[in-house]
Amino acid sequence: MKRIPLFIFWQICLLFWAGVFAAPAQTQSVKLPIGTEVAVRTIDRINSKTADSHKEYAATLDDPVVVDGVTVVPANTNAVFRVVDKNRASLSLSLIALIINGQRVEVNTDKIDSRRGSTAKRTAIGAGAGAGTGAAIGAIAGGGAGAGIGAAVGAATGGILGHVTAKPVEVAPETRFTYMLTQAVELNKQ
Repeated sequence: MKRIPLFIFWQICLLFWAGVFAAPAQTQSVKLPIGTEVAVRTIDRINSKTADSHKEYAATLDDPVVVDGVTVVPANTNAVFRVVDKNRASLSLSLIALIINGQRVEVNTDKIDSRRGSTAKRTAIGAGAGAGTGAAIGAIAGGGAGAGIGAAVGAATGGILGHVTAKPVEVAPETRFTYMLTQAVELNKQ
């Protein structure tokens, strides 16, 4: 009967010894170098007319981030981006953070501009129409010199109106953007 308690005592000692001298989980550090590409897909809809530069917009990683052949950040990881510049006809967006294992990791990336493709065309058409109208009015009012002045003034006015009347840009959900890191990022992996 006395052997059983001695056996239990030794088992407890072994467990205690293993717990005291067990190696702690080591944290490894991985560095994402400058120029690392991070591809994301938007979740939120963003409109240049209503976009808020103080609001954070949701996205997910479309592709895993791989360094030296090892996946460091898996696809579908949550990401955050922000509108850094906007006007009626364009939006500039920057990726600002990744959410890895519940931890927010700040990142610095280039910005991507989304522009309304027809803005340049509308500006050119407005300038051309304005120049023609201005030349006609100038010719009636002041002859050849007036036509030249009228064309210049009309082109400037038409170009401005073409740009001002541009339609807002909208970034739909599931839009893919690929950003490049402009500063290295240190990630802790366990």
